[in-house]
Amino acid sequence: MMEENRAESGDQPLERVQASNLTARVPESAGAGVFATGAVVLNSPTEVMIDFVQGVATPRRIAVRVVLPPSVAQQFIDALGMNIARYAETFGAEPREPFPAVGRPTRPAA
Repeated sequence: MMEENRAESGDQPLERVQASNLTARVPESAGAGVFATGAVVLNSPTEVMIDFVQGVATPRRIAVRVVLPPSVAQQFIDALGMNIARYAETFGAEPREPFPAVGRPTRPAA
């Protein structure tokens, strides 16, 4: 559920996002989102770090880094899985990008 609200401290519109028991305001600076073409996931005993990568141009760059405690990372994985399943029910299986065969030379086009 998303609604547009006015900030209590000013007239800037904020988007409100609600998922299950969590409600959060999305500031205008974050509302547009960031496009990423990949993700790198690293972990330590106390953190899971997700670097969302923009790979459109070279060199690739980190668009945003998110650091989560493991319990929240598991909730994120569960929510992502549910939303991917909902996406597939609505739009069909997500398209997969072809990956080149690793270690095999490519043949020139005839």
